[in-house]
Amino acid sequence: MALSILIMVILFFVTLFIGLLFMKIKIEIIVKVSPANSRMTIRGRTLFGLVRVKKEFSIEKIISDTENLEEKPSREKFSLHDLNDAWEEIKRKYEETKPFRKIIFSFLRKIHIRKFEWNTVIGMGDAAASAIAAGAVWSIKGAVLALLRSNLLFKKSPSITVIPHFQQLTGEMSLRCMATLRAGNAMKAGYKLYKEWKRWKKDTVPLLLETEQTADRRIIDG
Repeated sequence: MALSILIMVILFFVTLFIGLLFMKIKIEIIVKVSPANSRMTIRGRTLFGLVRVKKEFSIEKIISDTENLEEKPSREKFSLHDLNDAWEEIKRKYEETKPFRKIIFSFLRKIHIRKFEWNTVIGMGDAAASAIAAGAVWSIKGAVLALLRSNLLFKKSPSITVIPHFQQLTGEMSLRCMATLRAGNAMKAGYKLYKEWKRWKKDTVPLLLETEQTADRRIIDG
């Protein structure tokens, strides 16, 4: 009797775990940017709608907090040598994230975009300038959309508009994205990222410390 109950409990938890792996998570992201107010809303729903999550963020506050965290440069002059060093640092960081990018892009290709709407209203107060600005926005949206299409699976064609206001100085943007993904894919990607981060930390951190110590010794000797 006790063995039968134990087997039933094990089967229940195994079934529950398998169900969680194939369970769909629905995510909706809404971004609205205007001179009066700029906000981002993220909604999540799973378990047949029984579990719902909603978060709202002020974009102005996010930008303000980011600017406060940035270190202010102490140098008064910026040379070509500094620019070259910055470019080399960017390339080094890009190469360091290569294993992580592979995992992330593999996960993104398993996300299904159910709806994608991106609308922009722009006006420069002058007809010619507004037309040029609208063309530039179209170009940016085209490049972003091409990048998204190469890494995400769209179930429907995206809806993208750019409306120029020729005699008004204004700028507004609204974006709405509805996507679905399986919890198992998210768990698998998270586990792979964790393993890769542990490996990267083990291999990279000692090298960075050795490089910093070598640089400090050169400064002292010099």
